[in-house]
Amino acid sequence: MIEPELEHDTSVDDRRMAGDIRDADGAGTVDYRALVEQIPAITYTEIHDRASPTGQRTTYVSPQAARILGYAPSEFQNDPQLWRTLRHPADRPRVLAAE
Repeated sequence: MIEPELEHDTSVDDRRMAGDIRDADGAGTVDYRALVEQIPAITYTEIHDRASPTGQRTTYVSPQAARILGYAPSEFQNDPQLWRTLRHPADRPRVLAAE
């Protein structure tokens, strides 16, 4: 069965990552970007994209990617195969089978 292409408003993701989404009571702006960029982990978002060779497109990668993996966030956004390339060779068959 072929999944219908999901429409996704990346502007919402972009606004959320920029901290431009109001908190639950609407009183203030939640600063998601500051939170995401302070944790010692790589945070990323992807959307389904039939045009991509992986079926996914990376829409955001936190700056920690450069320090942790040695690749700039833009490199992940520009190369849909980069996540797969960086997987440890021993992990690749198991991970690809799960996708």
